[in-house]
Amino acid sequence: MTAPRKPAKPSWVRSAGKMLRRAAPPPPEYVVVGLVFKGGITMLVGPAKGGKTLFALGDLVLAMLGLRKALGRFEAPEPQRVLYVAEESSEAAFYWTLFHLCQGYGIDHKDPAFNNLFFAAQEGVNLLEDGWITKLKQKIDQHRIDVVFFDTYTRVTPGMDEDSRATTSLLFAALGQLQRDIDRDMNCTFVVLHHVGHEGTRARGSSDIEAAWDSRVTIAGDTGGTEYTLKSVHRAFGRRVSMKFQIVGEDAEPGKSGWVRLDAQELEEQQDEVVEAVHRWVHANPGRGSKEIVAGVKKKRQSVLDALKVLKGDCLVERQTAVPDGSGGKRPGTSSEKSGTDGNEKWPQGYFSLIGPDDLAVPDVLEPSGTKRSQAPVVPGFPPPKGGTTGTGRGAKPKRTRRKA
Repeated sequence: MTAPRKPAKPSWVRSAGKMLRRAAPPPPEYVVVGLVFKGGITMLVGPAKGGKTLFALGDLVLAMLGLRKALGRFEAPEPQRVLYVAEESSEAAFYWTLFHLCQGYGIDHKDPAFNNLFFAAQEGVNLLEDGWITKLKQKIDQHRIDVVFFDTYTRVTPGMDEDSRATTSLLFAALGQLQRDIDRDMNCTFVVLHHVGHEGTRARGSSDIEAAWDSRVTIAGDTGGTEYTLKSVHRAFGRRVSMKFQIVGEDAEPGKSGWVRLDAQELEEQQDEVVEAVHRWVHANPGRGSKEIVAGVKKKRQSVLDALKVLKGDCLVERQTAVPDGSGGKRPGTSSEKSGTDGNEKWPQGYFSLIGPDDLAVPDVLEPSGTKRSQAPVVPGFPPPKGGTTGTGRGAKPKRTRRKA
């Protein structure tokens, strides 16, 4: 009697035609609405002693456990099982941080929800070693973990040169492989705490770190201060959250029954509206310089330049300055346009959108009359775009115009 044949393993190369004929995959889901998406990697970056751990534990973790809304506003659609790798904290320090946060938010520190929070404090976790990757996988499967926090990136990669692209790429490749190897039908989410660079707008170290995240939460403020701003962005959607918070507390020291919390409020939305307007204009008009963008967006020059700085820091736009030899360095569509060396290719320079806002990424659909309409998808946790698919409200899709040849 012959043994039953095992089902063939799917090829790693598949047909796009077959994929597109199948039912569309479900949209990405939130772990915490507006801040962390399920699956992938979220980078939480900020200055040293800048409230990263307090925000991670007091807002993200407590929200994931179903005990409160993050920043008093953003909830987790469903409770999560969390593993917190605290390489910067001893078990005693981890206890007092959680205790003081519970006191600050009026939460019983003996609530049964904490049975879904697991931790490892100064256990020497090293993501550069295959042995530790195997141990992590075993614990994730054993405790049915949904979200893993690594606090901090530097401590779980001891001895690694942060500026090395080679080792950075290997690290995130290992994390990606770990996610794929987990024996469940749901993705495990990784949240990595890291320091910002000297300029304060991006993660410290190799640019490959910026290329690795799916979501990013950035805390800005002075080291050791009490007042900070927080911004989040998701690479696929371009959705952003802007808040400011203040660290307040009393006797929040180990051994004292004090309290600490983050009092948060929304930032003025005026600058966010300029950022969105600039992003949409650059997306529809690639390769333009800052003067043209200012004229096209019709906002104050400094506001537009500040918005471009924000978008560059979020890796949503890029400034191209170098052009191939023989191109002349002129943008297409101008009176001084020059073609490439082959006489056909044109080499624009200026700002380019690396990823478009979610409602700009949806193709136009032809109505029976032949006219075009645009579909703006609704992202879970956010209201529909104001004004439908036209108009000037937030989320509105700008009308496209064709330039005469």
